[in-house]
Amino acid sequence: MTEIASEHTAVHQTAATPPIVTLHGVAKRFASGTLALDQLDLAIRHGEFVSLLGPSGCGKSTALRLIAGLAEPTRGSISWGGRNKPEVGFVFQEPTLMPWATVFRNVMLPLELEGVEHRVATKRATEALERVGRSRASSSTTIFWSCGGRSATR
Repeated sequence: MTEIASEHTAVHQTAATPPIVTLHGVAKRFASGTLALDQLDLAIRHGEFVSLLGPSGCGKSTALRLIAGLAEPTRGSISWGGRNKPEVGFVFQEPTLMPWATVFRNVMLPLELEGVEHRVATKRATEALERVGRSRASSSTTIFWSCGGRSATR
């Protein structure tokens, strides 16, 4: 069973504060028959720092994929506090870079797949690389990078 640990930030929240995302009785069974999650209830409020803890294979990544919209629950529901689902970022556990492509192309790919206009995508990718201190490496390939370097690019 997955344990959920939550710690409030400087912005004090009360139980009366509506959650920004809620999972109600969420279950996920894969086509192989593997039950990754069963009856997960989770409410995350604005300002909370949430950690999913548990052994390998207990459903932590599956829960994150469901919240990010990369998969659908088999049972249960995910709600966004009465709002439309916002854009959610997701960082995979393993570096999922294209080793033959430049750092810039790796950063551009999700924006292109999302249909972001090329000019806007280029600006966003450039700004993202600057934020993580990788702008000077944007034309290099990732194949020779350390794991830390690859993680910073994700």
